[in-house]
Amino acid sequence: MKKLLYVFLLFALCVVGCLRKVDSRLVLADSLVENRPDSAYVILRSVNPDSLSGGENRALYSLLTSQAMYKCNVRAKNDSLINIAVDYYKSTDNRANYARSLLFKGAVLYEMGDKKEALRFYKQAESVADTSNYDFIGYVNLRIAEVYTNSHIQNREDAPKLRKALFNFKRSGNVKYQLFSLAGLSSIYRNIDMDSAYYYMDVMADLAKKVGDSIHFYQALSTKVRAYEFEDKNREAIAIGRPVSRFQEKTPLVENVNYDLCRAYAKIGNLDSSLYFFRKLPTENLSDRDRLLRLMAETEIALAQNDYKSAFYYNDHSSKLADTIIENARQVELFETEKRFDRQQLLLQNVSLKKEKTFAYFIAAVIAIILLLGWIYWLKRKAKLREQQLLIEQLQTVVSTSQNIINDKSQDAMMLQGILSQVIDNIRYFIDLSYRYNQQPGIFFNKFKERIKKTRLPDDFWKDFQYFVNSKYGNILSRLKKRCPDLSDDELHIVGLMCCGYSYIEIAICMGYTNPNYVSTKKLRISKKLGISEPLKGFIAHFVDNAESSTPEK
Repeated sequence: MKKLLYVFLLFALCVVGCLRKVDSRLVLADSLVENRPDSAYVILRSVNPDSLSGGENRALYSLLTSQAMYKCNVRAKNDSLINIAVDYYKSTDNRANYARSLLFKGAVLYEMGDKKEALRFYKQAESVADTSNYDFIGYVNLRIAEVYTNSHIQNREDAPKLRKALFNFKRSGNVKYQLFSLAGLSSIYRNIDMDSAYYYMDVMADLAKKVGDSIHFYQALSTKVRAYEFEDKNREAIAIGRPVSRFQEKTPLVENVNYDLCRAYAKIGNLDSSLYFFRKLPTENLSDRDRLLRLMAETEIALAQNDYKSAFYYNDHSSKLADTIIENARQVELFETEKRFDRQQLLLQNVSLKKEKTFAYFIAAVIAIILLLGWIYWLKRKAKLREQQLLIEQLQTVVSTSQNIINDKSQDAMMLQGILSQVIDNIRYFIDLSYRYNQQPGIFFNKFKERIKKTRLPDDFWKDFQYFVNSKYGNILSRLKKRCPDLSDDELHIVGLMCCGYSYIEIAICMGYTNPNYVSTKKLRISKKLGISEPLKGFIAHFVDNAESSTPEK
């Protein structure tokens, strides 16, 4: 029976393990999606998502498919696919894939035209990502810069994002994306700072040439052509631009150099060459940016033809189009979206920090209370030890007093010998007890109290004791009672014991007080009732002496 149970458990574990295993096709696609997204996309298209088992496989499929489509320039119709990955990884501890899903959620939204939401998801992806993943941090900032650049926001936030991207790509050694970042910086600084623009163009060209990347090499040259044409260095622009134009006939570049060559040739009066490159310009599916560049080229051609009316017309339309592009960009409020996200993140960090500080203060307060209680306990223990030591010293010196009474052979003293022997036995027991529990005052005092309660002197003893004291000390107790009727029997007993020379420890033992210090309190009450200011011991001695001096000699 046990063997069958073990076989069943093993089978169940194998089934669970198979269900949790990541599909091998997805693993292969994941390894290709960054550098060979077209191959990854082919693999993913061969996978039937309905055949995938487990939420992890379905989430990874959604993430990889969205990433491959973006990199292969296949536009997603909506964000339903990437949402599967975002929702799944949000509730897991796989922060890397959660950050990736947020990144490509932003990319899908950007392609759908929702730049504001795209920027929000890009920022969220950056906040979730591992800060040591330099490639990912760089790529996120590259995408944020793309949003700013292509939205024509004039707050110059794209340049810092590209510099941050370049910095991270340099740390990771990713040359490919270093070139992308340098291309973006070259284009941005061309409108801001020409010296910086030429610097980034040269760095990009040198790096591309070093790694044999002809596309980025000619991209750097095309950026420089536009910079030369912008500064009216038309012949330099033409000299560099013609080989770039021939290259882009086979491989399209981001910057279409034919716009720049058309304007450069028109500016130097070479109308035929200007029209030659104008005819090479695209005419269909033009973006606002391409329409603006075409109007600018038409303006230069009209000026070269001395057709000032057409030139004014084209220039007016290009100015209005540029204003429209900028105005539409301003309405997007991307910069405010980013800063609002940053403020939210800062607020969350402040709340977290405040909670941490509150917790730290709480821990510090608890520690302080514990230390205070420990200190109080230590003081109390020290006081108890000191009290015990004092009690021990007193106990070690009091045996002789009771012994003297026992040795007294008078008839009155004989009545007390049995009882006082019990007192001496108690004292000796306490002395032995104090040495046994020398470092445990709590136990010592508990034993002390128990013994006191068990060995309390009987009431009959006190009648004989009063008779003995009155006989031996000039009827002192009766005289004190007559002088102060408020004195109680216990108080008279204490006075009698004091007359016999008992210490406060002996008095406490005889009276059955579990706290020896209570004797001092009783003495103060007696002094108050008698209305005396001098110490009670001295008063009793004088009172006894006066009684003896007033007694007539026989």
